[in-house]
Parts: sequence; C-alpha cells; structure tokens
Amino acid sequence: MGKVGTPRAIDLSGQTFNRLTAKGIASYNKSGTAMWRCVCICGTETKVASSDLRLGRIKSCGCLWEHGQSKTVEYMLYHAAKGRAKRRKIPFTIERSDVVIPLTCPILGIPIQHHAGRGSLRGDSPSLERLYPSDGYVRGNVIVISHKANRMKGESSPEELIALGEKFRRLYETLR
Repeated sequence: MGKVGTPRAIDLSGQTFNRLTAKGIASYNKSGTAMWRCVCICGTETKVASSDLRLGRIKSCGCLWEHGQSKTVEYMLYHAAKGRAKRRKIPFTIERSDVVIPLTCPILGIPIQHHAGRGSLRGDSPSLERLYPSDGYVRGNVIVISHKANRMKGESSPEELIALGEKFRRLYETLR
C-alpha cells in the first residue's frame, strides 16, 4: 500500500475466501485498506477489508450464524479438528461435507447421540477420528465414530490396534 490518499491493493477479484467471493474494491477505509465488495454463497453482498479476507478472519456475510450452520454437530467437529490440525501442524484438507455422522458407531455398533452443551462429551458422542494419526485430516483418513471408540483407539494405527487385540485375546484365553 502506498501513502494514504494513493492506496494500492492486491487484486483479489474473483478469488474465494471461505464462503465469500471478492468482486471488486468497494472503497478504502481511513487507513487506506481496500474494502472489497464480496458475495457470499448464500447470495448476500457485503464489504470486507482485504486483510480480513486473506487472513480468514471473516468467513461469511454472517450467515454461518444466521443460517445455523455453525451450530451443527458436523460443523463443530470440523471446526475443532481444524484447530487441532493447526496446533499440531498436521495436514487438514477435508471439507465440511466430508464430516458425516452415522446413526451408529461403525466400530462399536452403539447409537451415536449428540448431547447439547459444553462439557457433555459422552461415550456415545460423535468424534472425528484419523485412521492414521500422522496423516492428518485428509479425505480417506477420517471417519466419525463414537467418542468411546476414539478413546479406545487413542493415537494408535490400525496395525497397532490389531496387534494389541491379538495380545489381549491370547491373554484372555490363558485366563479361562
């Protein structure tokens, strides 16, 4: 950006940032930051500072809250996983649509239930699991299972779980 009064802006026209697509510069604010005219996927037009778009601080026109998508269990699982991936510096390339909650846990066969409110995580709550933990949250490596199954798995790979299961089976057979 140049001196105030002669602003320059990176051209964001046509680029999509989360739910917003930049259409053109609408104006400049007092500090000379470009305010972009954006269209949200819900169809609403809004103005957003270029830095807010590029840094992901503004993700929508506000419809994530208004339309309730940010309150869905799928969105909460997705958003929490995205934060964990960022903190752990592991890959995160899944989309919200990749988070599908089954009626029953594919591992334990128990019904999956969502318990409203914070701190209400139970064994039958949904949990987004990485099959191979080091591979991160990538398509084909994630599945929604019960929280109990996820706790049982921990950070183990499928091969480690099979070996553990075999050892426990042999141990239980010797006790009978």
